[in-house]
Amino acid sequence: MSEGRNYYSGGSTNRLSWMRQSGTFLGSALSSPQARYILFHNLKPLVIDQPSETIDGFPVSNKLSSLPWQEVALMLSSTGSAVVDPGEVVDPTGTMWPKQLASHSANARKPVLDQCPIIIFLGTDNSTEHPEVDKSLQPGHGSPVWAIDVTPIYERTSRTLLQHGRFLDMKKATLALKEANLAAQARALIDWNLRNKFCAACGRPTYSAWAGWKLACTSTLQVHGGTDDGDLATTSPGCVTNSFSIQNFWYFS
Repeated sequence: MSEGRNYYSGGSTNRLSWMRQSGTFLGSALSSPQARYILFHNLKPLVIDQPSETIDGFPVSNKLSSLPWQEVALMLSSTGSAVVDPGEVVDPTGTMWPKQLASHSANARKPVLDQCPIIIFLGTDNSTEHPEVDKSLQPGHGSPVWAIDVTPIYERTSRTLLQHGRFLDMKKATLALKEANLAAQARALIDWNLRNKFCAACGRPTYSAWAGWKLACTSTLQVHGGTDDGDLATTSPGCVTNSFSIQNFWYFS
C-alpha cells in the first residue's frame, strides 16, 4: 500500500485566491459550461456508488456527484422553473446574494440569508494559465469547481437531488484521495460559514464575500451603502500549522 497523504495536500485545484473579489471572473466561472458543482446536505456530500476498486493503494467505492450550472441554477431559483441569473448570486465585488442583502432591512437580513444556500468557489481544475483580475474565465484557466450547501433548499429540491446520488457521511464515504481532498476542503468551508453567523465585534449578522472565503458584518452595508471596503469587521478561516511560532499562522487560502 502506498503511503497515505493528508486530505488537504496533493490536490490539483488552483484556488485562485486573488480572483475572489473579481465579480467579472466569478460570474463567468459560475455559469461556465465547464463548471462543476459538488453538493452538500447537512455537511454530507452527494456521492455516487460504484464498484469497489483500488486507487493509489486505497479501496474506493464512492465518487463525488457533480451537477452543471443549468441544473444548479434551476434549483437556486425560488420558483424552480426559471434559471437564476449569475448576477443574483455574486456581485461585482464578490459579495454573495447581493440582491437579498440590498432588498431587505437590517432586522430582516438574517432570516433571508439563512434561506440562501452557501456557495463556495473552490478554484479551477487542470488550469494551464493564470487569470487576470477583472477578466472573465478563459479556456486555459481550467474548469471551475464550486461547492453548494443545499440544506436550506433541500425540501423543494430533494427529488431532483436524489436522482444524482445519495448524501453520505464523510466518515463512511470511500473516495479517491483527489476527491477526498476536494470534499474535505468544501466541507470545512461550509461548516465555517455555518458556525460564524454573527459578527464577533457587534453581534450583527454576517454575510458571505469573496465567494465564500470571507464573512463580513452587515453593518458595513449600512455604512457604505451596500459594499464592504475591507476596513471594518471581517473574518477569514485560518489554521495553525505550528503552535510554537506565530509566523506559521496562515489563512486557509
